[in-house]
Amino acid sequence: MQPAVDAIGAKLSGSPVLHADETGVRCMGKTHWLHVVSNEELTLYSHSPRRGLEGIRVAGVLPEYSGQLMHDFWGAYDKLEHCEHLRCNAHLLRELKACAEDKHRWATELSDILVEMKQARDQALRDDKDRVAGKRRRELEARYDEWITQGLAKHPVKPKSSGRRGRAKQSREHNLLKRMESKKAEILGFLHEIRLPLTTTSPSETYG
Repeated sequence: MQPAVDAIGAKLSGSPVLHADETGVRCMGKTHWLHVVSNEELTLYSHSPRRGLEGIRVAGVLPEYSGQLMHDFWGAYDKLEHCEHLRCNAHLLRELKACAEDKHRWATELSDILVEMKQARDQALRDDKDRVAGKRRRELEARYDEWITQGLAKHPVKPKSSGRRGRAKQSREHNLLKRMESKKAEILGFLHEIRLPLTTTSPSETYG
């Protein structure tokens, strides 16, 4: 199978946009990791006992990849230095849904805004436009920023306890909101370049 694997890897390496993800699998009684790299036409699977960068390197595609890479917030992907990073909105919406179930209004509002952004992007594609209208894009982004601000006001940073080493452990809500704030450009890439994907699975995936 090696010639086929090498051919798939070579074609993926030249793709302008790739999707990457990983999932745990049981192997000889232990948890190993199945890593996936794909575009709309090809998928390459590789296996490793490691989840992080060591496991990502097994397939040989991503370490030198210089295109646009769609992935979730797993920190190992951020160590890939040559590519432009995009963030998976399907993963993000699952996190927001869990927070919304705890009655956090900001999470519901941010979910709705992401869906509205997708709808605006899809309409621009149907209308054969190059981009979402500037006024609509700015209005959506302003709402995104406002609800992150409101969320952080309810879940502010926790100070470090006196006498303890390291950083104070923050709530999942605070961590999620800070990621949405700091990685905004990577999350909303599809709103600015409407032919970019929204999720790690397929550029044409829908949600809402």
